[in-house]
Amino acid sequence: MSLKKTLTAAAVALTSFALVMSGTTAASAAKVPSSKAKAGDECGRAGMVAKARGVEGSNLTCTKVTVGTAAGSLRWWYPDLKPLTTIDWTVPAGPGGYSATTEAISKTLIAEGLLTSTTTDFKPGAGGTTGLAHFQTIKGKQNAALIIGIALTGGMAQVANKNTSDLLASVPIARVMREYNAIFVPANSKYKTLNQFVNDVNTNGRAIAVSGGNVGGVDHQVIGALLKTANVPISKLNYVVGTGSEPLTKVLSGAAPVGVIGIVDVLPYVADNRLRILGISSPKPIAGVKGKTFIQQGYNLVYGNWRGVMAPADISEANRLNFVKVAKAKIASASTARVTLIIYLLSFYRPISAINAFISGIWVFKKALKSLPPANSSYHLLVARTCFQVSVERITSITFTKLRRLASLMSAGAITPRQFP
Repeated sequence: MSLKKTLTAAAVALTSFALVMSGTTAASAAKVPSSKAKAGDECGRAGMVAKARGVEGSNLTCTKVTVGTAAGSLRWWYPDLKPLTTIDWTVPAGPGGYSATTEAISKTLIAEGLLTSTTTDFKPGAGGTTGLAHFQTIKGKQNAALIIGIALTGGMAQVANKNTSDLLASVPIARVMREYNAIFVPANSKYKTLNQFVNDVNTNGRAIAVSGGNVGGVDHQVIGALLKTANVPISKLNYVVGTGSEPLTKVLSGAAPVGVIGIVDVLPYVADNRLRILGISSPKPIAGVKGKTFIQQGYNLVYGNWRGVMAPADISEANRLNFVKVAKAKIASASTARVTLIIYLLSFYRPISAINAFISGIWVFKKALKSLPPANSSYHLLVARTCFQVSVERITSITFTKLRRLASLMSAGAITPRQFP
């Protein structure tokens, strides 16, 4: 039986450290001309129109906003935007990173008057494909939404020969998050640096347990890619799977000496001196995070999670476009502008065209995995994961012809991540 949780406008709580409030003021104080307008920018005179400045070429109108933290001010806004009554979330995992994202999104929408309430249906299993398959059976519910991410695409590849679900059978709404990972240890751990840990794995191999999320998920990908970058054989990795917050509890209890998880999840335990970060996978240090990047410690690796929102295949065009506008309006909301985004949660919005191309590119690699030989499957899987991540970053500049060619080379074992152009 699935777990259910309901959030309402009267009682909504953010249960992760995903959002750290700062003193930044709401949306730009300067009045923005129609030629440069974005949804949520301040404007000068009610009724002015910014043609084709909204999502998918829609118009924005200078409007006195009546809801949310910008209420009473003139903003470039969607004149036909309709607040959502509810979102019925499907989460393809147990409580944890996915649900923290849906709660953060829901909290922002509710605070801005763009949503009344939400429900959450947890469907864990099979690398997220259980939840995906369930979501794709939903019919006639225009308010249904699925949260997806790299863990799901990695899980789909892990069970490539068993999974029949197609991400493109659902309708992309927006890509909404960027999050990096932390490798962490108990505060009193013998490992004082990332190098000490990597060297110990190289020396003692599978005697060193590392706890992270599901097989094929972003945690697994990060630790595997780190060892590969350090020229440590992947066969030496003893990866202990946990779901949700289990990697934290395993390390805190001593069941595993090292863990890997999203940065946001580990911060509370670092703050109270129970855990310590050995390294983070971001390109640059992150303010407020006590930990050096992999790059700062000599490992040329940047790796991160992403999440997106999907709607059911039968969503009407009008409801789809409205959902996209709500997502974009959320990004522009005053409450979002006051947030320092440790995980760049709401500023990493991508429009429908980009996420369609993004998912299509990933799907090319997922299909290519079916032809991988059984031998050295762990290596090929990690090569594929890294290729997935590179495709995430470069999807807008790589043609699908080239993607398919690269997928073919990857399947034949003739390409490595460093050879990926």
